Amino acid sequence: MYYQMFLVEWVGMFPLDMLRYDGCFPASQEAVSIIYDNLTEHLPGPHCAKMARLVRYKKDVPCTARWQSFGARVSEIETR
Repeated sequence: MYYQMFLVEWVGMFPLDMLRYDGCFPASQEAVSIIYDNLTEHLPGPHCAKMARLVRYKKDVPCTARWQSFGARVSEIETR
């Protein structure tokens, strides 16, 4: 298994279902706070938070097209 981190940037509401869909989670308490504040206070953005997930193969990548369908952009993908 590999540990992967990536940055998600979005405007509007955070696409919460993408955590389940991509099997990821906020990579830090700061990321949790950014997402929580965005969801509870409906802050318009832009926002960015680092996500993390465990992947089976080093070449696995987040589903960037699906993130984009929610108006979010994925960048800085790093797998260790």
